[in-house]
Amino acid sequence: MHGSAWSVEEGLLAFLTDAGLAGRLTMDHQGRWPSADKEMLPAKICECVWWLAVLAQRMDLSFEDCVKDFLAERWIL
Repeated sequence: MHGSAWSVEEGLLAFLTDAGLAGRLTMDHQGRWPSADKEMLPAKICECVWWLAVLAQRMDLSFEDCVKDFLAERWIL
């Protein structure tokens, strides 16, 4: 819309929007919220993971290292 790449902050807001949509689709999956896009849940979950990878890259972080380090701290790998 503004002729330039999104900032990290704009990307984070897009992620939060998609995370909210994943939440609504999850509620629909559990019969707690009506949705017309019932089959979109797997794609929306994947899109959230994709956004996290993009945001990590934009902030000069290795997504793979972030995940590995997190899992190593919480669960023994």
